[in-house]
Amino acid sequence: MQQIKLSGIQLFWIIFILQNALTFLLGITQAIKEANQDAWISILIAGAAALIMAWIYIHIGLNFPNLTLVEICQRLLGKWLGKIIVLPFFIKWIILIGGDLRNSSDFTQLLLFDRTPLWVLIILLLGLTVYVNYQHGVESIGRCSEIIGPMLLVIILIIFIFSFTSMDIHRLFPIYADSGTMAIFKGSFTPMSLLGESVIVLMLIPFMTKPEEAKKGIIFATIISTVLITLGVIAVILTFTPELANSMRYPFFTLSGFISLMEFIQNLDAVVVIIWFFSVFIKIALYVFITSYGLSQLLGIKNWRKIMWVIAVIGYILSLVFHNVNDATLGFLRIYKVNIDLPLTDIGIPIVLLVMLYIKKRWKRIGVNRV
Repeated sequence: MQQIKLSGIQLFWIIFILQNALTFLLGITQAIKEANQDAWISILIAGAAALIMAWIYIHIGLNFPNLTLVEICQRLLGKWLGKIIVLPFFIKWIILIGGDLRNSSDFTQLLLFDRTPLWVLIILLLGLTVYVNYQHGVESIGRCSEIIGPMLLVIILIIFIFSFTSMDIHRLFPIYADSGTMAIFKGSFTPMSLLGESVIVLMLIPFMTKPEEAKKGIIFATIISTVLITLGVIAVILTFTPELANSMRYPFFTLSGFISLMEFIQNLDAVVVIIWFFSVFIKIALYVFITSYGLSQLLGIKNWRKIMWVIAVIGYILSLVFHNVNDATLGFLRIYKVNIDLPLTDIGIPIVLLVMLYIKKRWKRIGVNRV
């Protein structure tokens, strides 16, 4: 393993950014569409599921603290089967690079640069991710996350606190009666798939100075993210009503336009977009790194930066495949993230790896006892 290292606090901020950057942008909207005023319950369900998934990822990763996901799959399932079963992760990460490039660029264009061609914003964001990876890889990403993460946390809290005067608690009622169990659970799937992106920790543990700190980092990040997203959903519902929020593309960020404190703190839209832009930059940069590094391990290529250029080009092409913003958001989330990504790479394959881990441990104990 290269001498690229992450600290426990850097991992915490990386996971925090991963879980919040697009969940506030897209996950809140989908939860409200399905569960209406009970969307906050959907978020809590998604958070509970994400904690269980996080435990699985950490349990697998800490049993192989010096191995990446690519190497763990081959260790547990054999060389060829391990290489095959890890392929869905690379497909996932490449699709996420393209999808996140498009979603974040659409968001930035809509709120700030409406006259700037979309491809210019995409290239700008992609250029930043390539540059930071070319310099020091995940180490640079970790350092940037220590700056961007706290800023993201602060802006979320500011939006929530300063929009408090516009909230009406009666808009949260009735609880459960208008939605029902199925709608609430259905509303949890999109935020669950976004919170489940913490599976990336299986590629990051080998780069940590103290791998045992990964458990604390991912658990705390997931808990804090769940609380913040729940508060965000409640703020949107209490301010706009579920019906009005359903008609908005980015309801949480619309809240920032309502903030006005004695005409001193107001018009935070530009600040919000800039911070969110750099948050998504961290996310995409991380996916570019782990995809490039993982594929170099899978293909036996020593210099992972050579693959990075190919991944960047593919990501750019994929970002332009979506015909419009609805394809990039609704289609991307419902068709891929919820129906394919969540059951396969967030839940299914990690459970297979966990079962194989226990089987191999049991065989090892039986072999020792026989000796």
